Amino acid sequence: MKVTEAMLDAALRKATEAGLFPRHCSSYEMQVNREVMYGILSAAMGEAAVDFMEGTLVESRATPLLSLVHSHYK
Repeated sequence: MKVTEAMLDAALRKATEAGLFPRHCSSYEMQVNREVMYGILSAAMGEAAVDFMEGTLVESRATPLLSLVHSHYK
């Protein structure tokens, strides 16, 4: 699966809402943010493809991290 512009836009919007990227930045900074997010999405999709081919659950690796994040905000 390939990273689409719609996926990239949605990921950037969510990352900005979460405070990972600044709301207001220069065009250069926005391009850098897009490249960073593209790399993240590509790596995640590549990892998901490997897990799918190996027959393992992708969620099994994410669960401990999500538990840590959620416990921090309780």
